[in-house]
Order: sequence, then structure tokens, then C-alpha cells
Amino acid sequence: MTAVSNKRRDFNSIAGLTGLVDDTVRGDVRELISKYSGPVEIHRPPGAGPGQLPPRISAAAPGGQANIQHVTLAYDSSLVPVGLQQRIRDQAAAAARAHPNIAVVVVFF
Repeated sequence: MTAVSNKRRDFNSIAGLTGLVDDTVRGDVRELISKYSGPVEIHRPPGAGPGQLPPRISAAAPGGQANIQHVTLAYDSSLVPVGLQQRIRDQAAAAARAHPNIAVVVVFF
């Protein structure tokens, strides 16, 4: 299972401040990993009976338990200069090295 966190960070206004960009991305990755990875409990949808999960979810999360090992950090591309996107990916990868069991992906939408 994968967790996704959408961020609306205006990197256009801080593009020339690489230290601030780097700190922002590293903080976003730390937050993403601490809040959205690891063991989670999947709650049943409204109207489902006790313990009933849709078959697709039940197969991926037996008993309603899942371990999130893939997380995606999604930034609004209209707020990120194209020339800064690789730096953001590199900083995210560097921050994620402290958590080798979690795969971190950065996307721009």
C-alpha cells in the first residue's frame, strides 16, 4: 500500500534560497514518513458490517492491518520551477536514506 501527501509549497518565491528549499523538503519528508508510513489500521467504509472490508482492501490488508512502506510526496507543479524539481527530488532522497525500509517518491502534479 502507498500513502500520498499533497503539499502546496510556493517554491517560486524561495527558488534562489537553496538552503530554505532543502530544509523545507527534508521537513516534508520527515513529516511524511512519521505520519504516513508504518503500521496502520484500515477502517471499514460506512454501512459495512463489523469486520467487513471491500475484497480488494481485505486482500491487501488482512484483518484491517496494513504496513505502509511506500510514500509519495506530491507537490503542485505550478508552484515549483522546473529547474528546481531535480534538487527537490535529490533532497527528498537524501532525507529518506535515514529510513531504508520506506520508499519515498516525489511527484509534481
